[in-house]
Amino acid sequence: MPVQCVFENLYPRRLKIEIQRRAEDCDFQEQIAFSRFSTKQVVFRAHTLNQTMKNKIDAFLDRGEIRDGFDIEFLLRRGIEFPALTGSQYKVFQKKLARFKDRDFKVMLGSILEGDIREYYISQRFTYLSEKLSDAAG
Repeated sequence: MPVQCVFENLYPRRLKIEIQRRAEDCDFQEQIAFSRFSTKQVVFRAHTLNQTMKNKIDAFLDRGEIRDGFDIEFLLRRGIEFPALTGSQYKVFQKKLARFKDRDFKVMLGSILEGDIREYYISQRFTYLSEKLSDAAG
């Protein structure tokens, strides 16, 4: 029987948390998790934003999901550098980025975004990400 969150009506969005038992060579930092609904705080190790960017690039190159493209652009807008790609990775990235159609932005990405930002991505698509990809390619 699934457990229902008492705050589901206050905050209907979902959050996916992955916990891995195997230690990989990654860039971590200590963070504090807290909630406005509780006085408890938890210290944990989390990937740095630079490590998250590398993971998102790998995920996008592997599966080509539009949400990974959004996450990469989000990190770029927060000043995280685009990591260096090989020539073949650059081509694959470009090809996958170009595959997204209007429907992908309206339905797949639009279903997880709020109003104003949804409209921005429907009209502008990943123009910012494309520019940063071109800059990174040199």
